[in-house]
Amino acid sequence: MLRKRIIFTLIYENGFFNQSRNFRLQKVGDINWLERNYKFKELSFSLDEIMVLDATKENKNISEFSKTLERIVDDVFIPVSAGGGIRSIKDAEVLFNSGADKVVLNTVLVEDRELVVKLIKKFGSQGQQKSFLIALKLAQFDFLEKQNTSPILLLDDIFDKLDDNRVKQIVNLVNEDKFKQIFISDTNKKRTENAIKSVNKSYKIFEL
Repeated sequence: MLRKRIIFTLIYENGFFNQSRNFRLQKVGDINWLERNYKFKELSFSLDEIMVLDATKENKNISEFSKTLERIVDDVFIPVSAGGGIRSIKDAEVLFNSGADKVVLNTVLVEDRELVVKLIKKFGSQGQQKSFLIALKLAQFDFLEKQNTSPILLLDDIFDKLDDNRVKQIVNLVNEDKFKQIFISDTNKKRTENAIKSVNKSYKIFEL
């Protein structure tokens, strides 16, 4: 069972932080106001992660946003995610150099997939890169299926660099009737067999 996580989200816009009420942003104060009212060094012991999002609509200034981010992460010992308006490798580097442990992507996932691939190759761990490739393969399967074809899903040595929990999640993800027949190759027989057994599906193992 996955553990529930508490993520504290901060919405930044034009130098000020906002509260979201009825899907509208209401300005509450700048970084000085935030530091006076939220003691993140103490608060972070009750949180799993802090997420800082730049919701500035026009004239985004990632340099100013990064300076604010630096002050937030000071003395905070939990993961910090930052995002909003990332349009280049340089933007991501600025946020990482300002203390972000992860970056949050939004619009570029649709508008600039090549950049997404470059970001994952440059900053993603081996496990994250594998997960991304799996997501692409599943998206390709969905696309082919919508073309009135019956694709066969081949997962070729994709479990390497993934922990057992993530392997089971992937097997659960493809445990739908639409996938029909699936071929999985792996150098770790026990890992794959345990994952398949967890979803109670019929299977046959061929050893080469």
